[in-house]
Amino acid sequence: MLGARFDLGTQYYFSRTPASRAAPPEQELFGASPRVGLIYRPVEPLTVYASYATSFVPQTANVLNVANPAPETGEQVEIGTRLDILPTLTLSGSAFRITRANVAATDPVNTNFSVITGQQRSQGFEADLAGEILPGWMVIGGVGFLDARITRDTTFAVGNRLIGVPSISGSLWTTYEFRDGWWRGLGIGAGVTYVGQRFGDLTNSYTVGSYARVDAAAWYDFDARWRLSVNLRNLTDARYIEQPFNQFNNAPGAPFSVVAAIRARL
Repeated sequence: MLGARFDLGTQYYFSRTPASRAAPPEQELFGASPRVGLIYRPVEPLTVYASYATSFVPQTANVLNVANPAPETGEQVEIGTRLDILPTLTLSGSAFRITRANVAATDPVNTNFSVITGQQRSQGFEADLAGEILPGWMVIGGVGFLDARITRDTTFAVGNRLIGVPSISGSLWTTYEFRDGWWRGLGIGAGVTYVGQRFGDLTNSYTVGSYARVDAAAWYDFDARWRLSVNLRNLTDARYIEQPFNQFNNAPGAPFSVVAAIRARL
């Protein structure tokens, strides 16, 4: 696979003005984002691949006294494999590195504005298992190891971890649907999600703890058109922070909840 994207145009930030209140000038922007990928199947159950891609995104952040900050650019390199353990069950793994430059972040001095950081890098490994083990028995799971840090900057310390990114995370979900007999159409499932400890800001001044959340679901297909489903989230009613914002205001995870729905296909 070979490809490229070209962004060309005039950008005018009508909603952002510097402290002088003068209107910012128009900005001519041009970005080229090439990408290349290769997939190879050396033997029947095994596939290997490699890819390289770049990105270009104009800034929309509100930077104090800067009318036209430099656009964000990125580069991604990935290699991976896919193994068909069974005709219906697949194990995949990949290693990757993503580098982003000119990333907007909250200004640590004036939180109403943003600053443009130097460079951030995320690299790691992830593995996934998905498919049908036995007729009606499905499984999907994955684990990821991620090292996400500042690699070049003049505002934040080089080596600091990125916001809200755990070093280890993973999930495992399994379902079973009866396909024959009196219970035909009934399905049940359960799963657990784990998210490791995360830093709440780029200065790494505080962390939010790791958590494990247990969910479950059940459904019944009356026929090919109608389905009744019940989803149960956070069965243990665990208390945890889902998304950190700052030391005083973070988004908590939802408590134990039940959602029922009826779906109809036309």
